Amino acid sequence: NNITTVFADKAASRIVGGKIIDISKCGWQVSLQTFGQHLCGGSIINDHWILTAAQCVLDGHAETRSIRVGSSKHGSGGDLYNITKIVKHPKYDSETFDFDIALVRIDDSIKYKVCSTRPVKIIEEGLETPVGTLVQITGWGAEQAGGPDYPLLKETWTPIIEQEICKERYANVGRPSKVTDRMICAGFEEGGESSCTGDSGSPVMDRERNLIGVVSWGLDCGSANYPEVFTKISHPEIQAFIKENILY
Repeated sequence: NNITTVFADKAASRIVGGKIIDISKCGWQVSLQTFGQHLCGGSIINDHWILTAAQCVLDGHAETRSIRVGSSKHGSGGDLYNITKIVKHPKYDSETFDFDIALVRIDDSIKYKVCSTRPVKIIEEGLETPVGTLVQITGWGAEQAGGPDYPLLKETWTPIIEQEICKERYANVGRPSKVTDRMICAGFEEGGESSCTGDSGSPVMDRERNLIGVVSWGLDCGSANYPEVFTKISHPEIQAFIKENILY
């Protein structure tokens, strides 16, 4: 794995390694699409709202976006919904990916199905995911940096690492160099399995099936020494943003 100091535009965006998983195992996973093409992942919060990364909806154009739910393939199956509203975190910083979180509202109530479509459970505010905990990332991202999206849903498990180690690793690397309190990091020392392009916005789950993170950024895809960085869902400012906006 060549370690490069160039960040992919959509930093953490594909599942590298990992294995194919059926949507029945993670019915909250959605594909956020633009002009009918897979762009990012997301999670069903309730029957009208999807949680994703702010970097996925930067232009704010709801009319060109749609959401596919309830399918293991991003290109077919399940149900497709139009987006009527996009709400990015007001503090989102596109240089550092701080506060990389957004909500999108769809035009109709999601039809829940026991085997394929259901809302995610969000981790409680202030709860820390212990270092070493294996967390699950799912998505349709590329198999390698710069590659095409993968047609079938995949999963990988990767361990949470210490925040201070994560900060040190990224301290001297280009942009975005700042690992903040709104972020949580995971990865193996030897690199390998991780998320990649097309996975941004996708859910990061603990073994109790709590949503603990949203895929945000990283260096290359699955690079050794450079962990993946997720938006931290238990952070009070992230929790407040979600709770305040899904009321409307």
